Amino acid sequence: SLPYGDGNRAGHLRAVVADLSAVPAPACYEYVRLPEKEEWGAWVSEQSELSKLDQLRPQDLAHTPLILTQREMLQNEITNWFGSYADHLDIAASGNLNYNLAVMAQCGMGVVLNLNRACEYKGLKFISLNPKLETNTILVWKKAQAFSPATTAFIEYFKKCVSAISHDVL
Repeated sequence: SLPYGDGNRAGHLRAVVADLSAVPAPACYEYVRLPEKEEWGAWVSEQSELSKLDQLRPQDLAHTPLILTQREMLQNEITNWFGSYADHLDIAASGNLNYNLAVMAQCGMGVVLNLNRACEYKGLKFISLNPKLETNTILVWKKAQAFSPATTAFIEYFKKCVSAISHDVL
């Protein structure tokens, strides 16, 4: 198990590639940073009073049960966004699979703070944060690891796509 940039461990996972928000340790991993930033926001129940808002501020979410990612670095980013309201966080649950987090919100456990991944979840509405919170996504894989031909082709294709997007070739 090899640590990467934010102190978490990615090496214990069986996945060959991972989607991260932090630059990994360059001695252990190779990566490609996607050129576009992704927007953070809240997935709230359509039945919630919060769903009537166009944007959510830290004070809107203070004392609200929150469902967060388990990644410590991202939790720190969220806590920082809350500023002086950080002492009023009510973390009801955490996880790393967006679908599972959405199911928790659908069951009334709280509001999910996560990236807007152009997904739709029945009964939930995505609301942007104010001030805006954005992050870069990074595709990561272990250095010097033997990959299957399909995985090698995927990584090369991904690099070409990101390069094309970065240079407006598409």
